[in-house]
Amino acid sequence: MPGGFHPPLSVILSWPLPNYTDPVGKGPQLLIVTIIFGILSVLFVAARLWSRIKVQKNTGLDDLCITLALVRKNEQNPCQLNG
Repeated sequence: MPGGFHPPLSVILSWPLPNYTDPVGKGPQLLIVTIIFGILSVLFVAARLWSRIKVQKNTGLDDLCITLALVRKNEQNPCQLNG
């Protein structure tokens, strides 16, 4: 069939029905992973900026872009946790 892989109808009918009233959540796991990777990203960007500013004494547009991306991602973290 065009449009990619499509499983046979028998396979689709064997799937369990979705649980919309009481779905399984990943609350604590998602919170822990988000905090860990948020801290790691801040540390790595800080190390990069330190090396570019103090060691090389040369910054560029890529440093500005990565800093803005980090700020934007950290703004999205609370939204990600709320689903």
